[in-house]
Amino acid sequence: MSLNALLANHEGVAEALVPEYIQDATEDVRRRIKALKKLHLKTVNIQADFYKRVHELETEFRERYDQVNKQRAEIVNGNYEPAENESDAKMFYWMDEDQEKKFEESAPVAGGDDQAKPKGIPGFWFNALRNTPSVADMISDGDEPVLRYLTDITVVQTNDPPAFTLNFHFAENPYFKNSVLTKYYKLSIGPNGIEDEICYDGPTIVATKGCTIDWHAGKNITEKVVKKKPKKGANAGRTQTKVVPNESFFRFFSPEQQEISKDMDDDDAEMINADFEAGQMIRDSLVDSAVLYYTAEATEDEDYDFGAPEDFDGEGSGDEE
Repeated sequence: MSLNALLANHEGVAEALVPEYIQDATEDVRRRIKALKKLHLKTVNIQADFYKRVHELETEFRERYDQVNKQRAEIVNGNYEPAENESDAKMFYWMDEDQEKKFEESAPVAGGDDQAKPKGIPGFWFNALRNTPSVADMISDGDEPVLRYLTDITVVQTNDPPAFTLNFHFAENPYFKNSVLTKYYKLSIGPNGIEDEICYDGPTIVATKGCTIDWHAGKNITEKVVKKKPKKGANAGRTQTKVVPNESFFRFFSPEQQEISKDMDDDDAEMINADFEAGQMIRDSLVDSAVLYYTAEATEDEDYDFGAPEDFDGEGSGDEE
């Protein structure tokens, strides 16, 4: 239930939300508080101008990021083999010289009896995604074989209207025909007209649009078939099948266009906010710092333990690729 509905249905709730020191404030003090609130609206206008400039700068610098990311894609997908002088960075920032040496010596021999020579960096984007806050929880076990065909994630950003599109590039695969899956986000840089202007706290999503995935027959992992035998009625005892939604990262691309509105209920608002949080995390952090998510060095999850340097014994193991 929304806050407005709560206030309408429960007498006294509004008063309970007011701090006691303001309830006890005299008429003159209350008038001065309202003057401060009006002044704050000027701050809101300054913030809106600031975020407009930020968005324009992000759009301007996107091309420079893209140039670097194209080089990354060439390496990830095995189209370019970096030379020694291009590969002399540290693998993990927390390793000292001895630890790094042990780690390098623990690497399996490429093309050995137990390991075929890999192309590029296998599982790069799948592992980067599952180490990304706001995204990891969207990935189910059934998504892994599909996401291993993901070859790149790119961003297209515009100023008019303020918006960005996430492009997920896939190699040819047995699951769907699309080579690119897209998710579009339209933004309100200033107050969005839905929330009270004084509550403005930066750009917000005002609309999203996914894309239709052209699944191969029997490969749609966003759905599952369940069987049930009704206990009553004309069909009692007869097995019936029904297609129901299945948890999957690929529901992120649902083609339904969504727009925020004043009459949106709390559940819908929560879903669209979670969707925007995931999209914004991918745009702002993952796309340009993917290698740090792949190596699990970048995360906002305070509960995630990368292992302190003293815990590394040079024996290898850990998660698979």
